[in-house]
Amino acid sequence: MSDLVKRPGESRRELNKDREKHRRRISPVLTWAIVSTLLALVVLVCFTVLIVKIVRMPGGSWKEVIGSDSVPAVIVEELAGEDISDETEAAAISDNGEYLDAKKAAEDSLLQRLRGYMEEEGVSTVEVLRTLFPNQLVVYSNDRYYFEEIDHSLPSNEYGDSYFTENADGTWSYEDDNGVIGHPGIDVSRFQGDIDWEKVAASGIEFAVMRLGFRGYTEGAIVPDETFEANITGALEQKLHAGVYFLTQAKDADEIDEEADYVLDTLKDYEIDGPVVLDVENVANDSRTNSLSKEERTALIRRFVDRITDAGYKPMLYTNLKSMILLMNYRELADIPLWYAFYSRPIYFPYDYDILQYSETGRVDGIAEPVDLDLAMKPWWED
Repeated sequence: MSDLVKRPGESRRELNKDREKHRRRISPVLTWAIVSTLLALVVLVCFTVLIVKIVRMPGGSWKEVIGSDSVPAVIVEELAGEDISDETEAAAISDNGEYLDAKKAAEDSLLQRLRGYMEEEGVSTVEVLRTLFPNQLVVYSNDRYYFEEIDHSLPSNEYGDSYFTENADGTWSYEDDNGVIGHPGIDVSRFQGDIDWEKVAASGIEFAVMRLGFRGYTEGAIVPDETFEANITGALEQKLHAGVYFLTQAKDADEIDEEADYVLDTLKDYEIDGPVVLDVENVANDSRTNSLSKEERTALIRRFVDRITDAGYKPMLYTNLKSMILLMNYRELADIPLWYAFYSRPIYFPYDYDILQYSETGRVDGIAEPVDLDLAMKPWWED
């Protein structure tokens, strides 16, 4: 206990004399150092307590992403688990260099534990950052990190990670206590080659989304997908629930209208029950649309969706986390049904989604090439 703490039977005058002697003995520079380091330690302790509280939040869905089941959360809990309150108290009332030594020792210990988890468990820097910033979405792109505040007013991701099952054949399934079932599906393009749709249907696939076409990211021409007609015909013949998608590279309103016209004109020969999806993603560093602002691209997405809705189809937006953060203002588009791509568990995403694309290397009977695998969390055919 410090000799600045009042002892039983000691008079207030005696205590004040002791305090005065200590004040004279401590130099202004040392006083400043003690105060500043104390404040730094208080901030560190408060931050650690906050992280532990976040990590230990009950429940599933988005909370599970930063919860105790994820490796990054274990890191935080381990780092925060050491009780240093006694050391902190002892250091805080010391008037010499012992506090600085204790603080450095504690920091070194935490950093060594963090390094151990990253080396031994293979945890990446971005995974650690995502755990440390649970109220922000974190992505890494072009040699820098991006942080975006999570909007908790938007519909949230309520799919508990513990209800996902990774099967021996590489597929995933989902069924929770509320009766939500993930329905298996695929999305295909010319990269899958010729498809035996009878075998696909027999394998248990319930839906398919076919690429209808795309706009080139350099010259900007609209290019039909050469396998679209065969794919849409084969899927419909097998009574699969069917949707289509178009990869946009529109730079302005005229081009997004041209894309919508092309999609609607192509679809007039087919009856689909599924969504018409606008695929929005960062396709290349030299893409012709890289100069668009987030506001401009958001307006183009809305324009396409309105055209599809007015034509009587179900609109949907396809994207991934990086594209969502860097290319658009998602808050303004959250009312649009979402097809979200993320290839590992737990699903790092705080918002609601309708379809999850969980693999781009799947194997399905009847398809010789690797194929994208999906789960429809909100099957449109049950609406």
